[in-house]
Amino acid sequence: PRRGAEEAGDVRERTLWDRGVETMSRPDLEVLQDRLLRNTLKRVWDGSPYYRRKFQEAGVDPRDVRGRADLPRLPVTTKRELAEEQRRAPPYGEVPSAGPAEHATVVGTTGTTGTPLFVPLTASDTCEYCTPDSETWLRTLHSMGYNPGRDILQSAWNYGFWYFSASCMAFGRGDARPPHVITSIGRTRWQLELMRELGITTFFATQSYVLYVGEKARELGIDPSTDLSVDKVVGGGEPGMLAVEGFRERLSRAWGPGVDTFESAGASETGYMGQECWAHRGLHVPEDYLLVEVLDPGTGEPAGPGERGEMCVTHLRREGMPLVRYCIGDVTSYEDDVCSCGRTHMRLQGIVGRTDDMIKVKGLKFWPSQVEAVVRCTEGCTGEFLIEVDKDAGEVLDTFCVKVEVGRGRHEDLAGCLERDIRALVGVRPDVEVVAPGELTRSPHKAVRLLDRRREGAEEKHERKLAYARRLD
Repeated sequence: PRRGAEEAGDVRERTLWDRGVETMSRPDLEVLQDRLLRNTLKRVWDGSPYYRRKFQEAGVDPRDVRGRADLPRLPVTTKRELAEEQRRAPPYGEVPSAGPAEHATVVGTTGTTGTPLFVPLTASDTCEYCTPDSETWLRTLHSMGYNPGRDILQSAWNYGFWYFSASCMAFGRGDARPPHVITSIGRTRWQLELMRELGITTFFATQSYVLYVGEKARELGIDPSTDLSVDKVVGGGEPGMLAVEGFRERLSRAWGPGVDTFESAGASETGYMGQECWAHRGLHVPEDYLLVEVLDPGTGEPAGPGERGEMCVTHLRREGMPLVRYCIGDVTSYEDDVCSCGRTHMRLQGIVGRTDDMIKVKGLKFWPSQVEAVVRCTEGCTGEFLIEVDKDAGEVLDTFCVKVEVGRGRHEDLAGCLERDIRALVGVRPDVEVVAPGELTRSPHKAVRLLDRRREGAEEKHERKLAYARRLD
């Protein structure tokens, strides 16, 4: 039976929710994955015309797949393919394995990188992946050192129709869990007042909003470390603590001593994908729910531990619309040795960026998170910046400008230092424009870091994002 171990004296025991699964030996875990994978493949073969057609076209019978070692025989699925399928046969295409009578609710992607996707969920799907008492959620709470009877959670995700969907809150198994206050995003002053009045101990939001709230508190004369009860903050949804050097330090400065910082990851199509534990050695993937591959973007071959690649996800327990070898677009690396916390499940080393967020300037490719790492580690910068890419007057060469916001005071040759350090990291020298504090719009949702004018409609899309950010403040 699943149980927590809050009363045990050892921290490794106190922070495990299901010790039997979370500390399972790698060989035993892989045997479990192989069995669950065969179940998923049977489900999609029997129930999803899309996957049956896809496998037949690839000349593969998934009934011959015995486990993880056979995965490379199966074709990958991309977000673009799913979008095209849903346009062909709305609303879901022929991807779902469960019929409409089994659908309990629907979530969707935000569409920030293209056409939104609809994802139907069964009641079981919501209870395993999405609700505040789901198995993966309870593992998350315990991994951070959940203190029953004390902890009160506040979630300021952008609840709506996507991954953290309000519709999923209608489902649950009734397991004991801490009080959970859903506030959604924005109204930051009120969020801080609520934290103080209710004695909130754990705060969840996007990486940008977690930082924004901490810095806004200090701007309002609130010292989070003394005026609030918060001792844990959790950020996700974009590159941050693990991928951007200096981000965690800035977050710690904003929230103050005694507040621990954690990173999480998830997506509308896949659900929860990983969470840091108290050891801060990466995001633990629930490998009995998701089979995660990291693939070399050039060859499609599996990357080894510590090697960067694109994350490819296969559901192991999903019913409504299980995905097989779904290339999610997130770039990461992983480690699979045993963590200090005792967990054996693989650990993602942060999300560096998305394959569709990659910038190509003068033939060289890089991610905004790489520029962010330089900006956040440079003394005198507030950490806010905007990358602007365009063509020169002759429409021939790329131009690359980074607007960087600086703190008050004089900063000798700051632009020159940034130009040098960014070039050393990404290979292209930018034109750095130093701007005054407050000139760049902060986003309470996801940070707005790139304006690529080479893309059609980029200016209009950028302005919409900024307008949205201003409304949420």
